Amino acid sequence: MEILEVRKVGEATIVKMPKSVDSNTAGDVETQLLTAIKAGVNKLVCDFTENNYVSSAGLRVFMEAFNEIEEKNGKMAIFGLHEVVYEVFDITGFTDVFPIVGSEQEALDCL
Repeated sequence: MEILEVRKVGEATIVKMPKSVDSNTAGDVETQLLTAIKAGVNKLVCDFTENNYVSSAGLRVFMEAFNEIEEKNGKMAIFGLHEVVYEVFDITGFTDVFPIVGSEQEALDCL
């Protein structure tokens, strides 16, 4: 199991994504995000600064986490997408779903 770095900043929880979110790591990412949400996290920030690849399995995880947190009247934001990953999010319409910003502070401000 890949352990993601998780930290609190005020009321928000920030989760650092692995270098790749694909079929090998998506299950671990999903487990950690959904566990946090089910434990009461309602302000979630995904840090993509070290990530350089997201597959369709990864996209499914982020949509599922977004839907779960939205059901609890929470918010989710993403920051630090590399250009190629941003393009994947843009092509799939995820840029219309998630607040996607450049910095951690901007992500916190979205919540």
